[in-house]
Amino acid sequence: LRPGGGCFVEDLCRRAPFAPGDLADLREVVCGVTVTSLEDYAADFRGAGFVEVAATDLTPDWAPYAADRLAAWRQNHAAYARVHGEAAYAAQERFYSVIARLYDSGSLGGARLQARV
Repeated sequence: LRPGGGCFVEDLCRRAPFAPGDLADLREVVCGVTVTSLEDYAADFRGAGFVEVAATDLTPDWAPYAADRLAAWRQNHAAYARVHGEAAYAAQERFYSVIARLYDSGSLGGARLQARV
């Protein structure tokens, strides 16, 4: 970025340590190879030379959204499977259910970071 330029990131973050099975699902189903805490995320920005780093926990908004998305997905099971097949439905249902469960566990969170160079 040019001096004075800004950066805006929304991403998943770690709120608490993941249980071993949850960590495996995070890596294999969500493809979250590394998920850092909001505080460490902000520190990484500062370490990279960013200033005016603002870190916001979006979990209170994202967790209910994930649960609602899973419920809506399940209600649409027949229509989706009819067009795309049961395997496609099951793969997407697994992803949505893992995300919702990880939020419910208290380990997964949502993060917003804003910073300037």
